[in-house]
Amino acid sequence: MERAKTDHMMEEFLQAVRHGDFILLRKLLSEKIELNRLDEIGCSPFFYAIHGKHFDVAAEMLKQGANVDFPNRYGWTPLFWATLNGHADVVTFLLGNGANANIPSRGGDSPLFVAANKGYTEIARLLLAAGADPQLSGPEGFDALWVARVRGHSEIILLILAYRLMPLSIP
Repeated sequence: MERAKTDHMMEEFLQAVRHGDFILLRKLLSEKIELNRLDEIGCSPFFYAIHGKHFDVAAEMLKQGANVDFPNRYGWTPLFWATLNGHADVVTFLLGNGANANIPSRGGDSPLFVAANKGYTEIARLLLAAGADPQLSGPEGFDALWVARVRGHSEIILLILAYRLMPLSIP
């Protein structure tokens, strides 16, 4: 009986998160919902809030103990996912709430490597300003500068080179 009630409450909570229903979310959070767990498809409640860009909901979840770096079933942190998909606004939110810019995916690629690979200049700038290490190598031994050069992303090349000269000067 208790398990069924918990499962129902969790499903109701996930629906509130997916729809950005802040009022219902706060009510359900008072019931001690487990925030750092994966659902049946491998995502945490916080991941759903970030995916839907429900920043008020995500911020409340962080206040209640959600882990900003909790990975999904693929080993992607919310920051890695946001970088991969080019969501600079989500990257800004996550970094502003303490996300670690250097946690690689299970495959070994860092968020900065992904931004450099895809040509996401603004995201690369945000990651560098938050302390992303441009010299982290992925599983193949290549770093963000290498991939930016191979892909011809000259603005990112310049950002990384400027960071290497004066790490704190990235605007």
